[in-house]
Amino acid sequence: MSRRCSRLVLAALALAAPAIAAAQPAEKPFRIAVYGTAGVFNATATDSFDAILGTTSGTDVGAGAQLALQTGKLRGLFVQVDASRFEETGERVFIHNREVFPLGIPLTIGLTPIEVSAGYRFNPARRVRGGVVRSRFAVFAGGGVGSVGYRELDDADVVNERFTAYHVMGNELADVIVFGCHMT
Repeated sequence: MSRRCSRLVLAALALAAPAIAAAQPAEKPFRIAVYGTAGVFNATATDSFDAILGTTSGTDVGAGAQLALQTGKLRGLFVQVDASRFEETGERVFIHNREVFPLGIPLTIGLTPIEVSAGYRFNPARRVRGGVVRSRFAVFAGGGVGSVGYRELDDADVVNERFTAYHVMGNELADVIVFGCHMT
């Protein structure tokens, strides 16, 4: 599309925006969103994970739900719950003087974080003739707590443990930054 044509389209949309906004129903007080997640898990116990699994990272997948306030004095406040799962199979090892000896016993390691977060979304807005237009991109900040389930499973043994976790999150427009740290 040429620049001249795109300017005409943008000008037409700008003129039509107040009419479109007036025709839309009033904004609902809150929004519920359901989402899926996919990410990369990086172990902090790098020597152990590398010895057992042959890697210190893997894929985790999950899902969550968010409730966000859209009107009133608390507009932008949100709470969310999400859970994800990492599972990888390797083999039990014996380590002596930092030398790894595989034992030939299959071992599956699984992590299941469940997190509750809260935060505030700052949705930039600009005034235009006939109303306010909110940006499609929002800046947000928040944090939360959670619980991480750890499981080891082999032919003869099962280990189940649970750890407390905390995290902070935020972004700068489209660049998302999520920090996490798990405490025992």
